[in-house]
Amino acid sequence: MQESRSQPVNGKKKRKRDRQEPEEQTEIDEEHTQVEQTQPTGSNRCNMQSICRLLKDTKLSDRHIVSLKKTPFWLLFEAVMNSKLLSDNCRKYDEVVLKIIQSYEEESRSFIVGDRQLKLTKEHVKLIFGISCGEVEMVEANVKKESVALAKRLEMKEARLSAPFMKQKIKELISSEKEQDVEDVVRLLCLYLCVTLFFSNQGTTVNWSYIQHMEDLERVKEYDWAEAIRKYLLMSVHNNHKDLRGLRGSTVLLLYWLCEHTKLVEVKNQNAVPRVVKWKISDLRKSLKDFEQLSQLPGDKVNHTEVQETAEERKIFDEISGDHGDEQGQVSKDHRGEQGEAKVTEVEPTIGVVHGGEQVGVCGEEEGEKGVKLVNHTEVQETGEERKIFDEISGDHGDEQGQVSKDHRGEQGEAKVTEVEPTIGVVHGGEQVGVCGEEEGEKGGVQVSKDDGVKRDDEAQKYKD
Repeated sequence: MQESRSQPVNGKKKRKRDRQEPEEQTEIDEEHTQVEQTQPTGSNRCNMQSICRLLKDTKLSDRHIVSLKKTPFWLLFEAVMNSKLLSDNCRKYDEVVLKIIQSYEEESRSFIVGDRQLKLTKEHVKLIFGISCGEVEMVEANVKKESVALAKRLEMKEARLSAPFMKQKIKELISSEKEQDVEDVVRLLCLYLCVTLFFSNQGTTVNWSYIQHMEDLERVKEYDWAEAIRKYLLMSVHNNHKDLRGLRGSTVLLLYWLCEHTKLVEVKNQNAVPRVVKWKISDLRKSLKDFEQLSQLPGDKVNHTEVQETAEERKIFDEISGDHGDEQGQVSKDHRGEQGEAKVTEVEPTIGVVHGGEQVGVCGEEEGEKGVKLVNHTEVQETGEERKIFDEISGDHGDEQGQVSKDHRGEQGEAKVTEVEPTIGVVHGGEQVGVCGEEEGEKGGVQVSKDDGVKRDDEAQKYKD
């Protein structure tokens, strides 16, 4: 009798099989071999080093840069590409994350740091990661793969969009000159950031609803990404701060948040934007070694001022809020990426007039390509004549019978313009047969009369009788 193939394999074969694990299982775990962990934080895979390595290995064109600037995450991408944010400086230490999460107080929904109760706010997320976004709420809806346009374009066979698949597709599309492919590379870079940093969990896939929100690059900044990141993390911390199982969200964010609220770490770059560039996280780890709990921090190690947006940050956010570059991917100024090819674009926003799907004019400092007027730089104001006319008609309502006042005549030269009450229709057999207003209804309805107010036609009179 032939031996069953389902028998357990020996130790050597098992070790060999373990070494051949699929890329999905090891893609985002590389950092964990470099991190000292005193206690696991629920196998949460959140890290910043993945995006650092991906951008270092990806040669982006000027057109990719212009499209990236349309996204809420441009400042973070720019910091990595220009080597302002280094991989070694942003390494995650789970032991520090653990101390922060253990300081969470369920009742107040805040963290106890020294003698303070501190909350994580949307403004913290925005300033730390440099996220430029709007106020439209992001709802994690039950979106199906079949309804996601990106999944169709990428001809996905997998049930979920994973980090390894994103990297593979970025490599395939990076050299394409097609506009759709250029934009899909940008979408995939943003989604890679979502799965590895913003909305990370125990796996390597991203929710379809986030992919759906990323589809329209012209509107992606309208969504409140900063609040979505905050809520996703805090909901998980609230539910898992005791046993840490199922912990998800941007745990890396908590490390920089603690740097903001304490004096434990020397600031490397005081005016850095985004603020992740200000600190080296390994310094935070060293400073916390002598404290088992954050509540033990002395008062002189805790900041007692609120975290606020600086004038420089406000200026930068205002500049990029409408800075989408132009259709040709023109690049200006002198900020170069790591590859030394694509410069970062610093252009003024252009507003296109669209007709039949075609841009037929551009408003800006110069005349558009098809002869659009220059922009007026004076404020639109009411003229003296307009003010006089509006004052004259503001109280001119006529009488209850629709009496016509003043000397402004209607189009037909008979009845003067009437300031009448809202239109009333006479219905006969489900059909409107008469209308009160300035002119006679289409089917012989009610007319405005100068003599006796109302004159009915035969059909309307018959309905009344």
